[in-house]
Amino acid sequence: MMPKPFELDPEEAVLVDEPKPPVTPMPAPPPRRGPRLGWWWFWGGVAGVTALLLIANAIASTAMWMVTQPLFGYPLAALLAATLVVGLVMLVREWVATRRLGSLPQQRATAERMLTSELHGKSGPLIEPVLGRLGDRGELVERFRRHDDDTLADGERLRLFERTVVVGMDDDAYRAVVRGSRDIGVLTAISPLGLLDAALVLWRTIAMLRGIARAYGLPMGAIASAMLLRRSVRNMLLAGLADLVTHGAADVMGAGFLRLVSAKAGQGAANAMLSARLGCEAMALARPVPFVIAERPNLKRLAGRILGPADKPKDDVERVAAR
Repeated sequence: MMPKPFELDPEEAVLVDEPKPPVTPMPAPPPRRGPRLGWWWFWGGVAGVTALLLIANAIASTAMWMVTQPLFGYPLAALLAATLVVGLVMLVREWVATRRLGSLPQQRATAERMLTSELHGKSGPLIEPVLGRLGDRGELVERFRRHDDDTLADGERLRLFERTVVVGMDDDAYRAVVRGSRDIGVLTAISPLGLLDAALVLWRTIAMLRGIARAYGLPMGAIASAMLLRRSVRNMLLAGLADLVTHGAADVMGAGFLRLVSAKAGQGAANAMLSARLGCEAMALARPVPFVIAERPNLKRLAGRILGPADKPKDDVERVAAR
């Protein structure tokens, strides 16, 4: 006897509610912090109010001179207008420089996440603005364009960008750090006054930081330079100054030599090493992408170059670019 085929009876069907999956509550977004009030805001407000009062007083005085003494008032008005325009342009440049410097940590974090990505087309917003700021170094852009391909994933394209472009920027930044450290060491050693030492070190340190920023295509003004200096000093203090003892001047030049030189020369050597350490932190802060192919700069690597030829970093550039 053949078994009956299996049939479904719609009259005997029973509807069963499908159990709903448990709903995981979304984590609450972290509360947004407002701007922290401090002495920077206070003195910034004082400076702003003072500047506005001076400008208002200058405009009122110029308007009075234009009415009472037109031959003197109109040239003065033209000079005042030109001064205000130049000041406005400088403020805009400072704002652009500080915004660009402030966006670098987020840019490096995005690049670090993208290094393992197999997607395409997401690395352009990170790479193209940097290439656009390299008008005077077209050989780096040409080297990147020569090896760039649409088939490359975002992670591969970022590695190519570091190997062909950013490593060349590192070369210029190394030169700025070596020159600045040498100058600080020599000027401190020959300076007869302690106050003059401080002024020379501050002046040459700001020049070194601006040279590093120019190497990475960053515009730098007074406010952006102070911001980069503050962040570099903070990172250096957070990282500790142990490498100043481990890889410092005594390790490079020899403890016996340092015992023979005068105290002033020893102070110059110590300041040179300290400025080199500061330059290392500034390079890491101004770099558009994190260190992946190239080696992160450190004091031990730079100390010998401060005493040796300044062109030594280029050997590393050629070695990395040849990979």
